[in-house]
Amino acid sequence: MHQQSTSHLFMIEPVEFYANEQTAYTNHYQKAVSDEAADKIAEKALTEFHNLKNAIEKRGIKVTTLLLSLIHISEPTR
Repeated sequence: MHQQSTSHLFMIEPVEFYANEQTAYTNHYQKAVSDEAADKIAEKALTEFHNLKNAIEKRGIKVTTLLLSLIHISEPTR
């Protein structure tokens, strides 16, 4: 068997990060943290993202990142 690896990754930066009540029941990894503010949780997620990105780059792998803005599409008024 041949070992596979890549020299370039694409990562999307987290904009919002919170437990989704609709999927948490069936997702073992989603845990609601009630004693911490949502902005602090998002800040930690972004820090973890950048730490992972930096660790990957230190191993010589190119990383392209994308920061998506939250887009709100409203329904037309009649």
